[in-house]
Amino acid sequence: MWILQLSPSSYTVRNGTEGNFEFASYGISVAWSIAYPQNATNCNIAIRDSSYACAPTADCFKNHDISGYNCNCTKGYSGDGYKAGIGCVDIDECALKLDDCDPPPKGRCINTDGSYTCSCVIDDGSKGSVNYGKLDTCPSNNNSKFPLWLVLIGIQSLALHHVTYCQFLASFCNERH
Repeated sequence: MWILQLSPSSYTVRNGTEGNFEFASYGISVAWSIAYPQNATNCNIAIRDSSYACAPTADCFKNHDISGYNCNCTKGYSGDGYKAGIGCVDIDECALKLDDCDPPPKGRCINTDGSYTCSCVIDDGSKGSVNYGKLDTCPSNNNSKFPLWLVLIGIQSLALHHVTYCQFLASFCNERH
């Protein structure tokens, strides 16, 4: 049997006799963890030790398969979670479109360390509220509705004026209409 390495995490096993080769891929799973420091039995104690391996923006969790702990980046961060490795890097939720903000031109997403905030282009007085800038909450910055309201108000005023005028001059309105 020959083993051919295709990548750091994939191997192909060539099985059989000469001239009769069969190829198969097998998954390999390796369980590992960081050993607790001396006199430490959980993450709460390990975090106080100078040898603690998790990055500042990573959580420690107990490995229940084998003795020790592992690290995972907290929400909003990506990486391996270890000081000696990549650590944890901020995820730009805005650039990756992982946010729930009102999109431009009404709203905008602002990336922050480990998260993001939403904002409206036009402040409608709701700044500081829980849903400020979230999807479909920002006022439109399109001013075309304003003249339409003026026209509608003008037509209604004209109609009311016409009704009042016809009430006083009933005979004139009946002849004309």
